Amino acid sequence: MTESACQLLRLRKQKTIARTTGVGAETVVVKQFVKFNLASQFEAGFELRSQAYVMPSLNNYCTGPVDRNKLPSLAEFSLADPDFGRNDPIDLLIGGDLYGDILLPQQKKFDKGIFLQLTHFGWIVSGPTSEISYAHSVNINLCSLDTQLGAFCEKEELVESRNLTCEEIVCEDFFKKNYTHGFDGRYSVALPVRSQILGKSPPAVRHSDFSALNRLKQVENKFSEEQNFASKYRKSVDEYESFEHNVNIGPYPQCVKHSGYFLPHHGVARESSFDARSRLLPSSSLNDELFHGPALQDDLPAIINRWRRFKIGFSSDREKMFHQIPVVDSHQHHQQILWRNSDSDSCVDKRHTVTYGTSLAPYLSIDVLFQQAEDETYPEACKILRTDTTVDGIHSGADSTAIFIQKQLAQLLSAGGLKLRKWTSNSPEIMSHTPAVVHIKVLSGNGEGVINLLQYKTKIAPLKILSVPNLELCGAPLPVKLMNKVQQMLNLNISNVYYWTDRIAVLCWLRGESFRWRIFIEMDEVQRHPNISQWHYLSTHDNPANGASHGISSAELVQRSLW
Repeated sequence: MTESACQLLRLRKQKTIARTTGVGAETVVVKQFVKFNLASQFEAGFELRSQAYVMPSLNNYCTGPVDRNKLPSLAEFSLADPDFGRNDPIDLLIGGDLYGDILLPQQKKFDKGIFLQLTHFGWIVSGPTSEISYAHSVNINLCSLDTQLGAFCEKEELVESRNLTCEEIVCEDFFKKNYTHGFDGRYSVALPVRSQILGKSPPAVRHSDFSALNRLKQVENKFSEEQNFASKYRKSVDEYESFEHNVNIGPYPQCVKHSGYFLPHHGVARESSFDARSRLLPSSSLNDELFHGPALQDDLPAIINRWRRFKIGFSSDREKMFHQIPVVDSHQHHQQILWRNSDSDSCVDKRHTVTYGTSLAPYLSIDVLFQQAEDETYPEACKILRTDTTVDGIHSGADSTAIFIQKQLAQLLSAGGLKLRKWTSNSPEIMSHTPAVVHIKVLSGNGEGVINLLQYKTKIAPLKILSVPNLELCGAPLPVKLMNKVQQMLNLNISNVYYWTDRIAVLCWLRGESFRWRIFIEMDEVQRHPNISQWHYLSTHDNPANGASHGISSAELVQRSLW
């Protein structure tokens, strides 16, 4: 930024030492920098926070002669610089660290190399202005890597334990006092709003729906250009609504609650892609108004080093962690979004769960796990939750009790409404206990067989509290249903189908004369499988490819389960 612009904006200068180097290895020492907010005159609510070195002047860049008559008609475009052909001085250079944040997906290409790119500041024009001439001057500005290298070195320093700051202590205390433990086992959390915790007046939220509406229109414009993106994005939102993560509260703008925040869409095909940094001056963003909370989990090198010491290691991913943590009703108005399906009018939704994109989401997800470790009575699993947990996964192991610990972890997190998936391990026994998986064995003409993993399916425990034996029994219909789907997809002549269970008690119940099954109707699926051979008990030493010694025929299974 130029010195004149800094004075005009009355920005407060801060001391620094940096060097900028341009073409010809000319180096300039910079001793001051300023912090500033960069807003858009075209898009209300869009704002970037950044900082800039202060220099007497930036460059002597002058635009080449531009013949507007030779350019395509640009009347329909809202240009970031309508007078881009004028030789006005440049007061600010935007670095590559901000360039990706200002770009929007729309682009237009014209003949003769003229290219238009949509940004949050409007359309920018690039392309040749005239024939190349060696008489024209070329100006290039380069910035040294001192700042970036310094930040990298600081990041790579060994992490030392530290005491929590006053803000982090307040945030932790707020969590402990305001979480609730529901009858379904899930932990509901309150958002640590600064003004509420500090006893100040609520934040002045003004028209945050404006920026949300503009962002929704941009996403819809992208829908019209990229059908595949539109399909994925709409499917993602529909999925959240089907699980009641998003709940419609009425039409827009009639149902707007201006006391809360609207979260604009990010416009990328990923789950919960909302922008909690967006704000409209003089209001602050949602992230600005929330305490961020401390980093509770251990640093990653420590977790990995502990994981390496075990004879048997395993890791797992927590499925959609943020979406499994409800937000208390009184704070859901801070997570409003705008949406509309096809040609319908815009409607106001609110998020019922922790939102990806809020600065405190990782903290809340870890704190919920730590609180569950305090409340539950699974000693080995609770210890692992406290020491071997990352934001979205678990990496641990054992020397001889790995299978026992794996089951404890699954039961512990299931009790809190969470689900572990994508298990990996160096132990075949561990992998044989991952979620009741479809393998296919294909015999060649010479009788040799090849076995491959085809598909797997998991299912979380129902909300109704059941005993562990009942839960094990509930898993029996799952492979039958999965196999039915696989056969429909493959449309192959499958000669034999075998099912294995690692619980011999399940086989005993299926074979017992006094068998009663409260969900026996689901076993009607078995009757649709004339090729089912047997249910087998799979011990930790059995190989599914070789069969097993304990079995029950499909005909007997149907007779026992439906009599």
